[in-house]
Amino acid sequence: MFSWLAKPNDGRRVPSRTGRDAENIVFVGEQDGPAESQLKAQLELLFAKHAGVARAYLTRATIDGQPTVVLALRAERVDESALAGQVGAVFATIFNARAHLDVLFLDAARQAQVSRVCPAFYGGSN
Repeated sequence: MFSWLAKPNDGRRVPSRTGRDAENIVFVGEQDGPAESQLKAQLELLFAKHAGVARAYLTRATIDGQPTVVLALRAERVDESALAGQVGAVFATIFNARAHLDVLFLDAARQAQVSRVCPAFYGGSN
């Protein structure tokens, strides 16, 4: 499931809890830099409050051939929509209001794919 931020017509920034097919995704490598390091640090604080978050990856990817950045999470027993909204709120404090971040909740097979090309920035306790 992907969840991302949307900007409604009135200019407010709100989380959109929309799903889409993740079949055509290819993980490319880690997304890293000064702003990304700040994002990862803030997300680590958020994930520490959610016992179900086991791993988190900030990765470059292509979806249907289009390059993007994905926050890939291995999580169990979490409200995915609520967590994606909280991630969006953290993201909005650091990046341009027009930017968005795809959030992908991983199964074991997808986690194996992403972990081959990108290190986890959050290891969780699970």
